[in-house]
Amino acid sequence: MIAPDSLADGDDGLRVITQTEERRRICRHAQSLPLTLSVFNQDTIFQARMVNYSPDGVCAETCQCILPGTSLHLRVDERLAAAPESAVCHCFRTTALGEVKWCRALKQGPVRRFRIGIRYYSYY
Repeated sequence: MIAPDSLADGDDGLRVITQTEERRRICRHAQSLPLTLSVFNQDTIFQARMVNYSPDGVCAETCQCILPGTSLHLRVDERLAAAPESAVCHCFRTTALGEVKWCRALKQGPVRRFRIGIRYYSYY
């Protein structure tokens, strides 16, 4: 579910990302690609940009605050031409269903932006 736009910085319960935070257990592959995100079983569609990906999910940046627990369908809008041995082919999904695990406000620029972590749902 998308959070209301009326939240104020610092009072909205969202943590601001700092460069010193690091809790990754699985290696991420940095990649900047346009994404289309849609809330599963709803008509809500919006644009985002992939920041990185891993076998477990995707980190994306968007103008929408999306609440943890929201189920999303994500689609990569461009496919990189990559050799089979390159990192972009390893665990890279061009379309997937996933769950928003976290959403954090970014303090950059005049437009309010958010970084979200999406964990893929398993195939089985």
